[in-house]
Amino acid sequence: MILRPEHALQAAWRPAPTQPSKARVLIAGATGATGEAVLVALAASPRVARVDVLLQRPVTVALRHVHGLLVEPDCPYPWPRVTADEGVILFDPPRSFHGREKALLPVHPEQLPAVARWMHGCGVRRLLVVLPHAQGRLPGALRRGLANLDEQAVAALGFEAVVFVRCAQAPPSVRH
Repeated sequence: MILRPEHALQAAWRPAPTQPSKARVLIAGATGATGEAVLVALAASPRVARVDVLLQRPVTVALRHVHGLLVEPDCPYPWPRVTADEGVILFDPPRSFHGREKALLPVHPEQLPAVARWMHGCGVRRLLVVLPHAQGRLPGALRRGLANLDEQAVAALGFEAVVFVRCAQAPPSVRH
């Protein structure tokens, strides 16, 4: 290919490629091992500008780009509005041997529609809901997934995308 001066002029007049804007992420329920891994991965991601994690007690957050948001644990309606692009709700069983997990807000399955509604009100366009690896830790009706009216209510809120991450293990075989 032969390069000519007009090629350089054409390239000079072409608009520069724009960098995609960095996302702001809102996390609820990062109380266990999965939550810690998700939080650390998001904090280290070059595509994330800020991570707000819900707290039930004051704590100093030492991760860069991670900020704690102190909320009342019982009801998400008086929670403050923050701006976020993406949301993560984890049903992660809390670990008791680290003190920091006691400060993080756990989310219970019955709170899913209310927390998702609050996140949608904060501007979240994409929502990720992560169920625990040990399905036995959920109440009996939810062990096969949240495929019920709560899941449908979350999907109907108007998010661009809602992803439910469930355990990939096969159900136990039934002996007759």
